[in-house]
Amino acid sequence: MIKAAFVDLDGTLLNNAKQVTSRTLRALAACHTNGIRTLIATGRPPLLQRMMPWAADAWVLFDGGVYSNGACVFVGETKVYAHIETDAVRQVLAVVQRQPDLNVALQLDDEVHAFRFLPDMSLEDPWGVDFADALTLAQADKTKANKILVFYAGLVDTERRMTQPLIAEIIAAAGGMAESYVTDGGLCVQMAPLGVSKKRGIEMLRVHLGLGADEIAVFGDDVNDMEMLSAYPNSYVMGNADAAVKACAQFSAPLNEDDGVARVLEEIIQRQGGRL
Repeated sequence: MIKAAFVDLDGTLLNNAKQVTSRTLRALAACHTNGIRTLIATGRPPLLQRMMPWAADAWVLFDGGVYSNGACVFVGETKVYAHIETDAVRQVLAVVQRQPDLNVALQLDDEVHAFRFLPDMSLEDPWGVDFADALTLAQADKTKANKILVFYAGLVDTERRMTQPLIAEIIAAAGGMAESYVTDGGLCVQMAPLGVSKKRGIEMLRVHLGLGADEIAVFGDDVNDMEMLSAYPNSYVMGNADAAVKACAQFSAPLNEDDGVARVLEEIIQRQGGRL
């Protein structure tokens, strides 16, 4: 019996307009009514109430989650952070700063951000950050970095992709001291602390909740979801995922644009004798 569902956001729970649909909200509410916890498993930081302008009653549908690709695990009022090796941070920054227009963001504890180039002010909400409070790279405490993002412009306002040689150079600069993911079709290189992943964060929460591996369902669509999709017997990959990601999951879900998560959750509830 499924007692908890962990859902990725971009490309999974969210449609292509980065919204959660009314059908999805109803399915999440039905999960709670039927005793199924819903938790987030995302590469985004725990700043979602600003990044995602959902109605206030939507947020009570989530019981915590895994953020920043596992570098932050959040349940109740407690956040647990992991950090990237300081040498890896400095070496990646050195590569980035040799490129005249390549941007980088360091995500620090308590969701403090530092940028090489401050994004356009119109992107404050998509980033979830008050740019007036953002730090420069020189000001940032490199020992507290739990995530690195490398990208062009403000990331959400560009279609410029890094070349494969540049991506390889950035990843090599970390010297094997960080987990690296190329996401968003090559728009972004994300780095997390070594050994940290969505799967590791889910395991922390699964044990905390006293659930077996067969009592949770996981949903994802991108390369940073592959480990968690491979790890659990009730794993669902979205129809919009690439073939390599699809090969990791036990089951297929419809497209994110077609309320794929909602459809699967509805089926789970009905199969377990619940009511929608």
